[in-house]
Amino acid sequence: KKFLVYSYQKSEAHSNVLILQNLQNHQTQQLTQSDADDFGASFRPDGKAIAYQRLKYRELCEIRLLTFTGEPGYSTTEDKLLSSCGAGSTSTRISWAPDGKSLLFSSDENSAQRMAIFSLDLASGNKTQLVRPSNSGMGDFTARYSNSGDKVAFLRDVASNSVQIW
Repeated sequence: KKFLVYSYQKSEAHSNVLILQNLQNHQTQQLTQSDADDFGASFRPDGKAIAYQRLKYRELCEIRLLTFTGEPGYSTTEDKLLSSCGAGSTSTRISWAPDGKSLLFSSDENSAQRMAIFSLDLASGNKTQLVRPSNSGMGDFTARYSNSGDKVAFLRDVASNSVQIW
């Protein structure tokens, strides 16, 4: 792996942006600019695109795809909206399926009080809620595919700061 992508906030007056860092020469490149915050960036398994969440608390939440037109760090990017993720959602981590064909993320769009895990099929755009969160706590978040892609692990908040691994 030659690159690292992370969220960076210059000051409280600025929104979080995505920064790409070359791990060999340590040069950085700002990838995004918005009045919303960009979080949860994750490289597609082939390294040619980054999925991330754009969040403006209580106003909008989007899952977006930033695709490099050539070599990451040395080419332009195309940024497109993949899906909404519920206006009341909190920042989430995105996980790619090993084959790069789908994503996991958290969203509150089916329940204003609780986050749930969704899978997004990139070819069709179909979004599927994978599990129903418990009736207490914040819900489900930080989902990850297994290396083989046939299992998913996630965290469940069941009672305000009581978290279980599922």
